[in-house]
Amino acid sequence: MAINKTSLITLIRRLPFGVVAAALAFPASSFERDPIEVAPGVYMLSVDELAPTDRTTPWPGGDAEDRSSRIVGGTETTITSWPWQTGIVIRPSVAPGTGFERQFCGGSLVTPTFVITAAHCLFDNPSGSFIDPLLFSVITGRTTLSSSEGQEIDFDTYFVPAFVSATDVIPLFNPDDFDFDFVIVRLSAPSSSPTVQIAGPDERATWAVGQPAFVTGWGATAEGSATTDGLRAGRVAIVDDGTCINNYAAAGVIVHAEAMVCAGLPQGGVDSCQGDSGGPIVVPISGGGFRLVGDTSFGIGCARPGFPGVYARLADDLFRSIIENFIFAETGINVIGSGAQPLTPPLTSITKGPKKKTFGKRARVTFLASEPASSFVCKLDRKPERPCVSPFSVRVKPGRHRLSVTAINFIGERGLPARRRWTVLP
Repeated sequence: MAINKTSLITLIRRLPFGVVAAALAFPASSFERDPIEVAPGVYMLSVDELAPTDRTTPWPGGDAEDRSSRIVGGTETTITSWPWQTGIVIRPSVAPGTGFERQFCGGSLVTPTFVITAAHCLFDNPSGSFIDPLLFSVITGRTTLSSSEGQEIDFDTYFVPAFVSATDVIPLFNPDDFDFDFVIVRLSAPSSSPTVQIAGPDERATWAVGQPAFVTGWGATAEGSATTDGLRAGRVAIVDDGTCINNYAAAGVIVHAEAMVCAGLPQGGVDSCQGDSGGPIVVPISGGGFRLVGDTSFGIGCARPGFPGVYARLADDLFRSIIENFIFAETGINVIGSGAQPLTPPLTSITKGPKKKTFGKRARVTFLASEPASSFVCKLDRKPERPCVSPFSVRVKPGRHRLSVTAINFIGERGLPARRRWTVLP
């Protein structure tokens, strides 16, 4: 897929001199394999192919200070609802303990053998280099990290986007402002868990400003608190780029709209938090299901008003094209969605019911919703609302009656009710 070269060059030019210098001269001819060009001059390189000064072996023991991403205000959930969620953990041979004790970041399973996570999760700030992949593994199919549910699969390696010239290799992740905050992990064996697709170019409306989105992970439930053993999910909304940029700028933090997408609530209260870094932010789509639009990158605190979470902009042209081209070249699998429409509150229609005046004491009402994955609740006269399905059948006494039917989509949004009134004659 073609890529916006202007955006790419703009981001490359932002790289600080120190990062460019640290890349060192590293001729492309020295690669062990032919690297895959995913954009003009940009290749996805295995971390093993980076210059020695761009790699480190020791576990650094922490995320980037002041930029470590931060589910606050969410609810307990299960991996069945978010099966692509993965936990990035230290291998038990390196740091014995449960998955809960070893987990430090999240990720998204996009094929059985590839996971997307944040670059800053695997980057050691003190040394300015990426960390040896042999230290890490990935947990899939697990709700409670300390359990043995699901699988734990070692990293084979991970791939970093890098600018390559005849003489230089420059990793594009910028630890100063978190541009290019994603890497692609290749697993040593396939996971049996379901995967998630990235929102495609014709699905931009699914993550337009104001659209609902969900963040998931095992991160802290409050700013400064400990991470959690059980998976949690929080509902947020996509935030306007300009609002996010201006709010962060007032605090002295730069947000680059071509590389980052923001999501949160104006009043705060729900957000990703420490331990959620690299994990998914997904948006619901019409008919059921979700699309991946970003990975958790950074924020100021957790769930603070005015400071939404910031996520790597995986679903926009620049990063999506890089990911699509690389994974398709490696596996032949297309990880990009197509044709999905935004999820909306469902419209309810009553298609058949009793006549306005009838002698029949048994009423049979059929109805449908504009969203195929919807459920329904019915309220008859003054009785309490209760779940119902079509056709709805009920026996009533002579007199006036009213039935209200409301459709609810799969994320709990209610549409306007449809009503049917009739009179049973004595």
